[in-house]
Amino acid sequence: MGIVVCITMLMGLSVLQPTPWDSAKQLKHAPNFLLFTAVSLAVFGAWNALYAYLSLDGLWSWVSLVSGLAMLCASFYVYSERHAEAGAVTPVTLRRKATIAILAMSFILYAITLVQLNLGYSIIR
Repeated sequence: MGIVVCITMLMGLSVLQPTPWDSAKQLKHAPNFLLFTAVSLAVFGAWNALYAYLSLDGLWSWVSLVSGLAMLCASFYVYSERHAEAGAVTPVTLRRKATIAILAMSFILYAITLVQLNLGYSIIR
């Protein structure tokens, strides 16, 4: 499940944050991809938050709760901005920046942990 959540976070980050090489213009994504990303973020974010809510006893439960809530917020932003024009500038609020930052940190933590698990190293407990 961690791999699916990690890939979903990466899709959300690719939609919400343009790359540094193409920051002059907003990336144009297919409308179906935007809808798929918004729904995926909502479903897996709700899964993460619900999983964490049912067992708040360790670090990974809290990480799951924070990343789940960030995914739900990111889903809202992706869904609400999906009809923006290709050249239109989306308003960048502090709340949107915080959501992207938390989503990016969660993605990095999940990705590093998945690599460590696959290589047989110990993970953060």
